[in-house]
Amino acid sequence: MLLNNIELDVKTKYIEEKLSQQKVGEYVGTSGA
Repeated sequence: MLLNNIELDVKTKYIEEKLSQQKVGEYVGTSGA
């Protein structure tokens, strides 16, 4: 059970990181930098 929770936490952090990178990419794209 503990292993599953750790795995879920890692996946959540990975997804959050991907989403934040996507948002930064969109921001940079729209700012024309």
